[in-house]
Amino acid sequence: MIRIIIATALLAAGTVQAQPGFGHRFGSDQHRLAHLQDALDLSDAQSEKIADLQAGMRDSMRSIHQQMKENRRAIRELTRQSAYDSQAVSELAQVQGALVTESIEVKATTRNAIYAVLTEEQKAIFNELRSERKSSRKERRRRRG
Repeated sequence: MIRIIIATALLAAGTVQAQPGFGHRFGSDQHRLAHLQDALDLSDAQSEKIADLQAGMRDSMRSIHQQMKENRRAIRELTRQSAYDSQAVSELAQVQGALVTESIEVKATTRNAIYAVLTEEQKAIFNELRSERKSSRKERRRRRG
């Protein structure tokens, strides 16, 4: 009997994890693009351009995140050595800071390019949606305490 319960629980957990967007806090690029298409009534050309911009950003960010991961690993290794090398840690921290800066720049550039694809009417709707999302986020935080 206990095996049936465990098997059912595992199957249910696997089904939930198999849902699109599971494990991604904000959903996939396709999910976000579909939301933008609906909310802003994007043309096919706009959707394609935005998808291309998102793909470019995703590729850039993947590379940056990999470099950051390797850098964190190197810092962790340095902190585990018996002879602590503060100069080496400082240099890696500066590299990490540069990678964070690069990440912010990639995201900002892409967001700006996406915004440039929109018409003035779409920009107004986009800004309104963003304000609504921001206020609902504040409300959730307030309720949590």
